[in-house]
Amino acid sequence: MPKPRKRGMMSQVLGRMASGDCLISDRHAESMLVGLLNEAEQVTDPTAAWQEVRAEVMASWGFADGPEGPAKPFIYQDGVAVIPAHGILVNRFNYCWGFVTGYDFIRRQMNLAAADPDVTLIVFDHDTPGGEAAGCDELAREIYAIEKPTMALVNTLSCSGGYWLAAPCNRIVCAPSGSVGSIGVYILHMNIGKMLAEWGIEAEFVKNGDYKTSGNMYEALSEKDRAYLQAMVDERAVEFHRAVAEFRGIEESVVKDTQARVMRPTEALALGLIDAAENPTTAVASFVAEYGNDEPPTDDSEENVTMAEMSSEDRAAVQAETKARIKGIVTSDEAKGREGLAEHLAYNTDMSVEEAVATLAVSPKAEDPAPAEEKPEEKPEEKPEEKPEEKPEDDKANKPSHFENAMDQGNHPDVGPDGKGDKNGGDDVSANVARILGAQSAATGRKLEKA
Repeated sequence: MPKPRKRGMMSQVLGRMASGDCLISDRHAESMLVGLLNEAEQVTDPTAAWQEVRAEVMASWGFADGPEGPAKPFIYQDGVAVIPAHGILVNRFNYCWGFVTGYDFIRRQMNLAAADPDVTLIVFDHDTPGGEAAGCDELAREIYAIEKPTMALVNTLSCSGGYWLAAPCNRIVCAPSGSVGSIGVYILHMNIGKMLAEWGIEAEFVKNGDYKTSGNMYEALSEKDRAYLQAMVDERAVEFHRAVAEFRGIEESVVKDTQARVMRPTEALALGLIDAAENPTTAVASFVAEYGNDEPPTDDSEENVTMAEMSSEDRAAVQAETKARIKGIVTSDEAKGREGLAEHLAYNTDMSVEEAVATLAVSPKAEDPAPAEEKPEEKPEEKPEEKPEEKPEDDKANKPSHFENAMDQGNHPDVGPDGKGDKNGGDDVSANVARILGAQSAATGRKLEKA
């Protein structure tokens, strides 16, 4: 009989993330966190859920189990152990369900692979926006201490807490279409006090200690609470920056200057945050060949960019060149009126300034909303001229107008075409409609009759 999962497990996780500092890319957080609880509620058998994810990962890697089933407690083939880091990353959680992975799950799988003599390479398969801050640095340092070669394969996202776990690996390879970064921290504060007040509910704390209720969702943040939470965020951010600089062997200032930006592989490569932008199908084989002195396979269908040994001066020069390229695109004359497209070309493509400017030049500018047309002045006092009845080109003229249909839906005793009406509510709908259609006829010259 399958072991039932613990009810409320994801509620506890979300509660911790709501009250603590988070390591998650903000651009991905909202959509993923909203669905986290609903998806988790559909999981009734944790082990079966992991087996489904395992099968999907095996298929994506082209691995296959033997006739007797899995040979290892982790995904394995030909000396390579694969450990998924997918979805939201959370502390004190021992499963991987695709949309959520626990630090304890990664730790357990990693330790099993590290102790297995058949394993020659441990690959962490990353597709995650990050997650919980608590427990992340501890796991990262355990990865850093592994004696076997490790590799973080980003296919196609490794941000914030995810990148913190990728940084200690011997090699980081990002798919050419992937993204990394978001090296920063935040605390989310929501104030639902006004909403509760509208429902007649008032929350009040009786507390001991000035900071006991700092950041609660029933009150606005005081300046003291804001400073307190900001100090917590800043402290965790310093830990993050230092860890990445240590793991990657780059200057801490380079990490800090990214300002938690999510980056494409080209920029990340220039800053030393990844080692290569390479097709995932050849990345592992290339790494194995590097350690085994074999000739690596080639794949001409994808452009592979490897990280050469660069001095800090060279890396600074590449960083300056990248910034100059972005500035050249977004501040060009052709970017005016096309700001959204300019930012896309600057941050999400590898176009040169000249190529981007040429693209902007032939692209349409964003149009300002058209001014509202002035309605012709109504003259209800004048009677429309009688014109010989003409046969309409189609049956549209014989149908009631949208305006007439709307007026037929109810009584409007105080509204008439000239702004006058029966103050006592004596006018019926037909009289109102007749006056309104008369006003329209006077203004447009078109004879309208109520069907």
